[in-house]
Amino acid sequence: MNFRGSCPARACLPFLCSGSLLAVTLLSAVLFATGCGDGSRASRVASSGTPSTEGPAAALLAQHLAQAVRAQERATPVLMEAPGVIGTGATLDADGEPRVVVLLESDDAGMPMPESVEGIPIDVWVVGEIRPWSLTASYRPMAVGVSVGHANECLPGTIGCVLERGTKRFVLSANHVLARQNLGVIGEAIVQPSLPDIDAACAPAPPSAVVATLSDFQSIVYDGKTPNTMDAAIAEIALSPSQFVCSTPPGYYGFPSATVATASAGLRVMKLGRTTELTRAVVKAVNVRAKITFPSGVALFTGQILTGPGFGDFGDSGALVVTDDGTRRPVGIVIGGGTNGSAIVSPIGPILTRFSASVCDH
Repeated sequence: MNFRGSCPARACLPFLCSGSLLAVTLLSAVLFATGCGDGSRASRVASSGTPSTEGPAAALLAQHLAQAVRAQERATPVLMEAPGVIGTGATLDADGEPRVVVLLESDDAGMPMPESVEGIPIDVWVVGEIRPWSLTASYRPMAVGVSVGHANECLPGTIGCVLERGTKRFVLSANHVLARQNLGVIGEAIVQPSLPDIDAACAPAPPSAVVATLSDFQSIVYDGKTPNTMDAAIAEIALSPSQFVCSTPPGYYGFPSATVATASAGLRVMKLGRTTELTRAVVKAVNVRAKITFPSGVALFTGQILTGPGFGDFGDSGALVVTDDGTRRPVGIVIGGGTNGSAIVSPIGPILTRFSASVCDH
């Protein structure tokens, strides 16, 4: 990732200072409108990586991360109003100290950031415009991590995993992959592979490509302001049990665990996606607020996860992110990412609650 400069230490956001809300807002506006040095301190600390989340210091690390989240939450309303700022997050530096993350659309977008929020340093990362992000052949049995899409939408995506609810099995992916950005009608056909992977001109798919029917989806508000917590949809599998599996294709990581993992800064993760296949990264920030640009408009997502760069690309939306520690515990699903390959991930816990389902691990 790239890093932008920051203001001198005295130019911290005034969230702990006395004075009215108006004074806070005006002072913050001044900070965004003035240039303030090269920010070398923030860049050096941010580029040194994140600490291990294991060992006796885990409780202290959790405390520090919570401090970063609290500061981020209070600063976000002001930070998100700055030109070019498309998200915020919370993380730890290499020494386990809390840091607030600001995400920029480009290196020359937005004004210089203050160096700290409530005494917690700010890291500024350039991730590019965040857009929804595709193994492309027909897979029978159908497997996790391969191309999937709506039969009436020329858009590729990825099967995240198979969900179980009673005796029924469902494909999990993103709303914009399976439900046409809220325009999907329950019962519509889902195809594997996606339409553009069947035919470059997205001609109607043959009946043999239909693998599921749209069952449910979480609606998204595309006004750039209303908080959304997930980009997710499920489709009931229409194949016989012998025609689908709950694992990745042979040669990849296999079955995900049914036991979910909570993301933390520095957690090592991996995913299998339609476009970039198997990639690995670390969680760079949690509690991320980010604006994602869709054809239907801009959607603000909150409580998300940000990975390191090179993790995904267009068509990887819906891919299941799991822990890269041998346990393969689900962390979330990819819903988009920056031009540098950093992914925005919707946490899996709320998704499973929303659809009253569990991850198939057998």
